[in-house]
Amino acid sequence: VFPYAAGTGFLNSIPAEAACTAAWAVDVTLRAGPGREYPIRRGVPGGYYGRPEARAQGTDGQLWWRLAEGIWVQAANTAAAGACGSLPLVEPPPIPAR
Repeated sequence: VFPYAAGTGFLNSIPAEAACTAAWAVDVTLRAGPGREYPIRRGVPGGYYGRPEARAQGTDGQLWWRLAEGIWVQAANTAAAGACGSLPLVEPPPIPAR
């Protein structure tokens, strides 16, 4: 994840064919998989962005971005730009046993 300056409109400068970029202005929780049943990896404050490499329908029925292997953020908490619709749609990993 990378910081950005809020209010600069940097997502507007990303061409539609560029790599997908997902930014969040609110605090988010990064998880080990696409859903709240997965362990929390860490919290990240607003004002950051990532470059998703895949997407999945989460256990909550919502779209989630995979930022890296085992690092997921719920898409509803982000604003996105670039070619996000062309990211591979992957199966969620198994939910860890508790």
